[in-house]
Amino acid sequence: MHCVNSGEEIIDLTKVFDAADKTAASANMKVCGVYDASSDEYTEEIQRVSDHYIYDFSELLDL
Repeated sequence: MHCVNSGEEIIDLTKVFDAADKTAASANMKVCGVYDASSDEYTEEIQRVSDHYIYDFSELLDL
């Protein structure tokens, strides 16, 4: 996933979103993971945390 420079450090956005999905799940919020080739190595972990996992946003219509 892309990185951003916050001034003093480079932030890996994969880690930011990883924390976001786990935080949302622990707060009993519905989580929908979306496939992204740049985070392919985290797919199984994201699927475990997510209530739904999609590969294309058009799949949201079927939920």
